[in-house]
Amino acid sequence: MEYFTTTSSASRRAVDCVIVGIYERGKLGGGAGDIDKASKGELSRLVKSGDVSTQVGEATLLTGVPGVKAPRVVVAGLGKVSKFDATAFRKAVAASVHAISRSKSKQILNCLTLEDASGVDIYYKARFTAEIAGDVLYRFTQMKSGRKPAAMPL
Repeated sequence: MEYFTTTSSASRRAVDCVIVGIYERGKLGGGAGDIDKASKGELSRLVKSGDVSTQVGEATLLTGVPGVKAPRVVVAGLGKVSKFDATAFRKAVAASVHAISRSKSKQILNCLTLEDASGVDIYYKARFTAEIAGDVLYRFTQMKSGRKPAAMPL
């Protein structure tokens, strides 16, 4: 797995998937604001209609968002702005990566690291993102054993 940082905007980055966050009452996070502007209010409409949740620990995978280069956008609920901390950040990232794990995405831009989380620095956000991605996306594919299976008496 490779990790890198970028300063490009969420809507202009040509990756397989972009992760953005939305707080309660439809307050858009940094990356979500850019995606919403590029899509002429698509995210705001989906939150208003109830199709996208702002509750911490919930994430919605969207495809074909207009005006966005990435074919997939995951919108993570961030809960209340005043309560966004390390625990909420971890839940949002985990829910997002779980949503992505069911897709064919290989390149992911995580804009949740742009959000202010009380008591959390950028190092923690980047480290946790890498850890949870490794944990969620790991697949056990083969078990090797040099022994033959033991016979069970009847």
